[in-house]
Amino acid sequence: MSESISPATEPAPEINPIISGLSDFSDRISPMIVKELRQGLRTRAFTGTFLILQVILGFAMLGAMLSVSNDTGRMISSMVFFLFSIVALILQPLRGMTSVSTELKDDTLEILSLTRLSSMRIVFGKWASLVSQTALMLAATIPYLVMRYFFGGMQLFAELALIGTVFYLSMCLTAVTVGFSCSKSALLRALIPLLLIPFGLMTISSMIFGFQFVSMLRLFSFEDTEVIVAFLTFLVLCGYVGYYFLNMGVSRIAAVAENHSFRKRVVSLALMVGVLIVLFLNEPAQQGSLFVVIAFACMIGLDVCTEDSVRVPSVVMPYVKRGAFGKFVGRFFYPGWHSGVFLLLVLLAFTLIVGELTWDRSYGSYYGGRSGLGSEELLMVLGIFYTILAPLLVVRLFINRFSEPFTGYVMVLVLSALLTMLVAIFTEMSRSGGDGFVVLTSWVPGVWLLFMENNEEGTGIVLTGVFLFGVSMLLVSRALIEFRETARLEKQAEDAMREE
Repeated sequence: MSESISPATEPAPEINPIISGLSDFSDRISPMIVKELRQGLRTRAFTGTFLILQVILGFAMLGAMLSVSNDTGRMISSMVFFLFSIVALILQPLRGMTSVSTELKDDTLEILSLTRLSSMRIVFGKWASLVSQTALMLAATIPYLVMRYFFGGMQLFAELALIGTVFYLSMCLTAVTVGFSCSKSALLRALIPLLLIPFGLMTISSMIFGFQFVSMLRLFSFEDTEVIVAFLTFLVLCGYVGYYFLNMGVSRIAAVAENHSFRKRVVSLALMVGVLIVLFLNEPAQQGSLFVVIAFACMIGLDVCTEDSVRVPSVVMPYVKRGAFGKFVGRFFYPGWHSGVFLLLVLLAFTLIVGELTWDRSYGSYYGGRSGLGSEELLMVLGIFYTILAPLLVVRLFINRFSEPFTGYVMVLVLSALLTMLVAIFTEMSRSGGDGFVVLTSWVPGVWLLFMENNEEGTGIVLTGVFLFGVSMLLVSRALIEFRETARLEKQAEDAMREE
């Protein structure tokens, strides 16, 4: 009986550990980033945008090589920056509008929550995936700038700093859109493309192909200390906006027992104070202190005015453990709009103080040595805080009519902007009675701008101040009612501590 002899199997060839490590993502990378990158790199949106960018840049470079113009180098730079800016500042951020909303629509967030991935890691992973794809497009664009060097007239450091800034702004805008994608409202998500596309195209076109492109390159040469401080302040504010929207999206999909408000508010206040200290130490840059505080107040107001109140005792437990002082701090840092109202009123007082301390040092010589806030600046501060708080009162009065406070708040802001535009058009068309109509509609958030345009700051200060005071008192009264529920939760937390 013959025995069949099976052929010996050849051992698998050994793979170099370095090559094996590069063949797949490292285990140190978050699985959410790996998942989103694998899906994103296969989408037609990424591959189509990447290929179209390369084809257009290739033809532009070929045309430049065949050209005999002395201005060829600048034309190449303008084309490269224009195309990359369109991709990085418009197309890639727009992809973030569907990153989390798709999970909400398909009800897959609950499945992700069953894993060890927190809400922060989920949102951050989607943002990091889009930023990584933008980084790939940046890496594919850099060789064209290197080739542009051979045409002469290139400001290497300035152009590299400019394209790096565009990438940084893309990161911030992507964070904003990813944060907005956590909203369940399709109308709100559709509002962002309507604003981003036209304004983005106009801004990029004017900055790149307009006379300002050469000025931008001079700006990025960083020859003036004041310009450097102003530029760094701008980068900090943009990064803060992206951080805040990203965390705002995290809080929208997080569990009720998670408290993200304390971290967001503390980081915001600490960053604001840090920027103010830097501006104060650099005396020529103190003129921006008022605008920095207003910018932070607007972002904080947008978030705290759209938060739901705390509903579980576990959220107030860390504050209750610290006694009366912890409860007092909680009145400003508890999750919810009711604590946000008190925080915004404190910021209003702080903004007025900062304006009184810094504005005279910056612009006093232009106003005959007048110190403190002028009438225009005072009207601006009162008007901005009225614009922040008035929509909150509308949302709280008609809360049952909105699916979520964030959608209602933004819709009221948009409606206020449209009403302000209509009032401005009517005032411009009306030869008589236009000023009286502005006074009659001064309760609309945003109409205070027309008082500044008509040089009637005194009337605007009185009316806007009265409306701001009335809205603040109504919100404080409703917030105190809301704090009764918070006090009940604090009592439950204290009872739980005694039982332990």
